Amino acid sequence: MNSEWNQVRLILNKLDYHRSIRVPKSDVPPPTVNNGFEESIGEPENQIRDMRIRINGTECMHVKEYDEYYNVHRDRVDPKYDPLGHLIYDSPEVIVAVGVGILSGYEAAKNHYRNVENSSEHPLLESIIVGILSTANTGVSVYQSGKRFREWVERYNYN
Repeated sequence: MNSEWNQVRLILNKLDYHRSIRVPKSDVPPPTVNNGFEESIGEPENQIRDMRIRINGTECMHVKEYDEYYNVHRDRVDPKYDPLGHLIYDSPEVIVAVGVGILSGYEAAKNHYRNVENSSEHPLLESIIVGILSTANTGVSVYQSGKRFREWVERYNYN
């Protein structure tokens, strides 16, 4: 990591996890494989790309590139080395959303099947579709609510 990105890392170390800072592109060289960064993925927020570099043991610096600046924060766990740990510590809302979505979809499909099994030509197919739609709808709603809640908690330093 070059000196400009090292300065960004030192600033992030003083902040809470996930607290983003905006870094103008003119202040740092592009994050590339040559200076230790790796292509990554992140929650879609209209960024051009995501890059990460491992810092401080299991932590990583997550860089989201936009047209004129980088949005940078620090994660507790680098997803490349511990994807489940990253979900647990940095994006628990994903795990909750998937779990609640699956349970919701299962219950919706089961109830729909019971209601139409004797009156529909395709009760199983209909129930599968109902289950998929319920899983997606509930999962997205729980994810968005969970993300807002996590951000609120982090904003008020309850972590």
